[in-house]
Amino acid sequence: MSSPRSPLLCPVYAQVPNACTNGMVDLGTTLLESLQTVEEAHPDVQGPIYGSQWRTVKVYVRLHGSSAPILCPLKHHKDMGSPQVEWHGPYGKIYSGRSKRIKDDKSLVFSNAYPDLSGFYTCTVQYYYNGQRDISANTFEVFVFTDPEVSFNMAVTYQIDTCSNIDMYLVVDKMQEVLNIMLQMLRCQVVHPKMNCKLDKVSGVSSASMHIIFQLDAFGRSWGDACKQTHIRDCTDASNSRVEKARTLIQNFFHKQEQMLRRMDPKPIIHYIAGSLTMERLYNCKPGYGIHNKKHHTCSNCCVVCHPGSYSATHETKCQGCEDSVTYGEVTCRQFGKDL
Repeated sequence: MSSPRSPLLCPVYAQVPNACTNGMVDLGTTLLESLQTVEEAHPDVQGPIYGSQWRTVKVYVRLHGSSAPILCPLKHHKDMGSPQVEWHGPYGKIYSGRSKRIKDDKSLVFSNAYPDLSGFYTCTVQYYYNGQRDISANTFEVFVFTDPEVSFNMAVTYQIDTCSNIDMYLVVDKMQEVLNIMLQMLRCQVVHPKMNCKLDKVSGVSSASMHIIFQLDAFGRSWGDACKQTHIRDCTDASNSRVEKARTLIQNFFHKQEQMLRRMDPKPIIHYIAGSLTMERLYNCKPGYGIHNKKHHTCSNCCVVCHPGSYSATHETKCQGCEDSVTYGEVTCRQFGKDL
């Protein structure tokens, strides 16, 4: 026996061509299967994002960016009138404004997105057919996101005669000073240098090696001015570009030391060990954002606004739990009238 058919169950769904015939739909066809698989819209999707009657659809909108059109599947039949479509969000019924716009096709579009736009949105569609009212609703959860900010952990090793040589502390200070002067134009900086010295014995000959670790980040002096020069409010791309250029400059700096040392005989008492520079790329999120690989499958490498019940006060990649956080993008945890 064939599946029941009804003109009220024939949504216009772009991903399922020829699903409707003469205003009818077979509920056992690929239309049902396709709608059941809808869960998350890819953050870079350009085409329309359709709702699902079976589950909430997650929508990702870039910070200060615009979304693709968000649509409820509409039903078409010759005996139906035009549907009445209403959108409701976290703050009630939605009317077109600066950041939210309802287009002629009843789709919802976000622009200049900010964290407070995150939340649940419901599209309610109402029809009248043969004196009967038909109502359907689709729910979307909107998340504002941004790209991670990149920094680097770096390490180098210098050879020294003995760990009691106090000049090794001057080497660390001078290295940081020289690198920061070199990186000044990029508004990047070398921070948190740490050093430890280890005594080595090879074939009865004593020597020592000093291991220096430091961090390269994009938030040096006047970094905010560099952000303003990009003429955008979210300057993550600009800061990541600057830190990548700074990484290359540091690589070249130590490569030149290698070249100079090849021509020196004897070598200085304290000198860079060729090839010892190592780098580890780090990812950070703005306060109020975190990376949630399990919760946001299609935006697994995005910094997504922290969900209610969590917050992030630092540039870490995880949102921390907080029962009293009730809005998206919280940067503090308020408990019993106090900020944690």
